[in-house]
Parts: sequence; C-alpha cells; structure tokens
Amino acid sequence: MTLKIVIFTQGKSRIVEHMFNNYSVSLLVNSRNSEPPLKSFLKSAVKSLFPTKIQRYCKDNNVQYFDYNGNNNDELLDMINKLNPDVGIVFSMSQLIKQDVIDSFKYGIVNIHPSYLPSYRGPNPLFQYYKNMDEVGGVTLHFIDSAADTGNIISQEKFQINKGDKSEDILDRVIYEHSLAMIDKFLDNISASIESAKVQPSIGISYAPRITRFELNSLVRKENMSAVELWHLLRGTEQWFQVSKHPLSVLGFYWSVGYYSKNSNHARQHSNFEVFKRLGRYYIQYKEISIELNTQWSIHKVFKK
Repeated sequence: MTLKIVIFTQGKSRIVEHMFNNYSVSLLVNSRNSEPPLKSFLKSAVKSLFPTKIQRYCKDNNVQYFDYNGNNNDELLDMINKLNPDVGIVFSMSQLIKQDVIDSFKYGIVNIHPSYLPSYRGPNPLFQYYKNMDEVGGVTLHFIDSAADTGNIISQEKFQINKGDKSEDILDRVIYEHSLAMIDKFLDNISASIESAKVQPSIGISYAPRITRFELNSLVRKENMSAVELWHLLRGTEQWFQVSKHPLSVLGFYWSVGYYSKNSNHARQHSNFEVFKRLGRYYIQYKEISIELNTQWSIHKVFKK
C-alpha cells in the first residue's frame, strides 16, 4: 500500500528531500509565525509573484503547497480532508497543530523532536543543550496530541555533543544520523509502531521555552563560566544571539563564531567581549582565549530589521 503523506515543516528543511525522493508526499504545509492580517496578505502577494525555494521545489515534484500561519486552520483542514491522507510528518513547526487537523489523518501525525523526551519539551531544546553544557543529546519520534511534545513515543536515540558543535551541526546529526532512519522504520510498519508506542514517563520532565535576549545576555555574562564553555555557548547560539553587534548588521551581516586560540603572554590584552582586529581578522577576547569572528550574511537577518 502506498501511503499518502503530508509534511509539516518550515521551508526546505532537512527532511524534505528524503521524503520527496522516497515516499508519496501529497502536501507540504509550510509553517509561519502568526502575523497581522495586512503583513500576511502582503507576504502572500509577494510569494505569488516570486515563489520561494520551497514553493518551486514542491511544484517541480508535483506536491501541493500550503502556507500555514495559525490563523487559516479552516482552510488547511478543508485541504487535508480533500486529500484524505494517511499520516503526517512534522519537523520544525512554529505553532501547535490543532486537534481537528490531527484527527483528519488515518494514522495520526508524528513529530521529530530534537531531545530525549520528556526532557526539554518545547520549541527550543537546542538552546538548553548549550545553557546546561550537556554532553549528550537525544532525538524522539513521537505521536502528536493536543499539547506540546507530550504524545506517545515511537522511538528514541541519544548522541554525543562535542565542545564547539554548532546548533546546525546538532540538527544535522539529529536528522541525517538518526531521524530519517527512524521515520523509515515507522512508515515501513505503522500498525506495529502504533501498538508499541509508549506513554511518556511522568518523571524527568523539563521544558525548553522560547529564549529571550535578556536570558541570553545574563547567561553569557556569568563570570563563573570557563573560557571554553563561553566559546561553546557562543558558537551554539549564534543563530539567536550576537555577543557584539556587527557594524553592518542593518544590511543582514552578522558574526559567525570560529575557533579559539590561547592568548600569548605578550599579546595586547582587551576587555572581555571587546571586538578587536589582528592581522586582518576579527576576534573577541574572553579571559585567557581569543575567539575568531567571521562575517556572514543572511537574507533572514535583513527582513528581521
């Protein structure tokens, strides 16, 4: 039997190509944060004139596309009911999926969560890895229910987190080394997976809420953090936080955190977190190390202005 699958994700995420190449995907639901009606209308108008990368990819693969912003649930539900899909696969969703949508799938919807549930339920488990200096991470494939990351567990695996791993490195490990194989196994025998799925433990529950700039600032400025721990934190959180503002940040440029080196006894000393230039490269100093900063550009940084 060929399963009809719906993917819920953000853009052309890490699971899309594998799912399109190996399964019958009927619809891709692109998750966006809720926005004021006028802003949402203008974005939709622009996309109709200038399709995004994921829209073009869906069209090239004959997969229907839907922009979901949390306010158009009725339209989404109507589209799904017409497709009559078997199962949904979620990775990186910016809002909870409503129960009526979940109930419209024959076998329900499953989610890839980058933690070993019930630890770090919520939208940002990766930040918690850096905040707590975890050396082991996890990934869980679980059924979705009406709450956040509380559904029955299908499978789980753990992996090593190395000092200096960026959040993108961890997500690569989560998907390419673990999650895709977990999804394949689940889809190969859905009935058995439903029967064997386990209720999440009631002990060991922790949460990973969205982070605030104040929380990041206070964490970075802790004096009891070692130099290498600070470097690891900065590398891991550069997607969300810049310890020093890039001089061209208004144009979408930002600092990417490189590697560190120990300061020479004869090197000029700088204040902690002061950006300085040496031999054509930029650095910040923290305690006994200098951390290299590389200039990067992102169009997403431009639109956040």
